[in-house]
Amino acid sequence: MNSRFHVPYNERCCSSHGWLIFTEETLALTLFNPLSGATIHLPPVSKVPTKEELGEYGFYDHEYEVQKVVLSADPSIAPDNYEVLAIYEDGRLALFKCGWSTWIHVEWDGLLIREVTYFNGKFYAANALSLMCLDVCSNKLESNSVSVTLRCLAERPLNSACSGMTYLVATPYGHLLWIYRIHTYKSIGTPKDVRDDIKECLEVSDQIDENGCIRYRITTRFELYEVKKKEGSTMQLVAEPEPIKTLDDMVLFLGHNESVLVSTRDFPEYKANCIYYVDDCLYWPIGAPYQPFGATDMGVFDLESQCCKPFDFVGFGKGLMPPPVWVLPKANFEIPLSN
Repeated sequence: MNSRFHVPYNERCCSSHGWLIFTEETLALTLFNPLSGATIHLPPVSKVPTKEELGEYGFYDHEYEVQKVVLSADPSIAPDNYEVLAIYEDGRLALFKCGWSTWIHVEWDGLLIREVTYFNGKFYAANALSLMCLDVCSNKLESNSVSVTLRCLAERPLNSACSGMTYLVATPYGHLLWIYRIHTYKSIGTPKDVRDDIKECLEVSDQIDENGCIRYRITTRFELYEVKKKEGSTMQLVAEPEPIKTLDDMVLFLGHNESVLVSTRDFPEYKANCIYYVDDCLYWPIGAPYQPFGATDMGVFDLESQCCKPFDFVGFGKGLMPPPVWVLPKANFEIPLSN
């Protein structure tokens, strides 16, 4: 489909089930459907931080306070029965259910969360080390009667590389893919034209090399692991992820969006066995995300050749803002509960 849609916002957003999710200045969320024009307003995920809470080098912009949002279902199809899970404040989780008046904040003392997804009736989360699921206990409709906890299911394989970002996505076979994005650093510019406050942040975070150039994180490869269901179970996952080397005719789309896996039989314009990725790193350097060059770490990773080919939208070292996001208006398959 070669079409343009009017979006009444010009800010960074997330996407899930074909909806764009924007963060307002109050940290309330607005869900916008670019196909129908429908809008849903959700309450603030958390309170706006004070200057004292941010500290000397603290950066705040409401666009980046909520890093990722995932819906359990398309609100167009299930308007009275959808849930929303958000990653906010650099790695904390908050849960909202249609009909609630407030969000529930998930208790978790471990490493900060970097990814969430909805799979076989449950929310799952991951960080650089662990795969977890959300356990929700509730007997009433009001959110203040609900308790939400994270339960660890699996640990990162010992022979896996240390990842900069991690992703989760369901397969059409009823399993779960756990994906690691591996980065390196490349010098792509000098700080001479950078604002003084950004330059100070770059120096504090050791992002200027010995030649005075700015060090940027660039994706070099991805590692994929499959977390299968236990034999005889339609829901329970095994604790040992298995490495996989191919996606066959499938293709992955990763970024600020809910991670998406589709078949090239339905989308023949994309190359099979590849990962299409955009720049979604909000955590480095210290200071404003994507500064000073904008979103630049975008491209296609071919699993067969193990090579990344960057997108060249506006030239090397020049990025797009707001950062791009993948949107899939309608999924091309339904995830079965069993094989």
